[in-house]
Amino acid sequence: MTARFLCFPRAGAATGARRLWLLLAAAGLVLLGPPPRLEAAEQAAVCQAKKGDAVGMYALDVLKAFGRNHRAPNIAGLAQDLSRAQARISKGFTRAEFNRYYGALDCETTGDVGAMETKANTFVEDVLDEIPPP
Repeated sequence: MTARFLCFPRAGAATGARRLWLLLAAAGLVLLGPPPRLEAAEQAAVCQAKKGDAVGMYALDVLKAFGRNHRAPNIAGLAQDLSRAQARISKGFTRAEFNRYYGALDCETTGDVGAMETKANTFVEDVLDEIPPP
């Protein structure tokens, strides 16, 4: 493939514009390269922020599951929603501790998904205790 073919195809101007933008985007990615390596303190901050996001999303998912079950009781659906929430928090913690660009991040703590899940479950139980039964 030549530059002339990429910029001026025979099929029409719209295809040529798309190919030109694709060529420019590829050149930009090659020139920029991977992002710079983060310092240890920055890595720890990024890791903790991502873990906090994962715990918050877990609590939200669990509260949504119990809210759905509160409106229309469905034990099988509740179990499926809780299982999905547990998988989501595990995935979030894995992503927080291991970044695709930097590899393993220097997190202050690792493997603490179970402890954080327990704390989030305690929070959810406190919230659900405040809601009157139907």
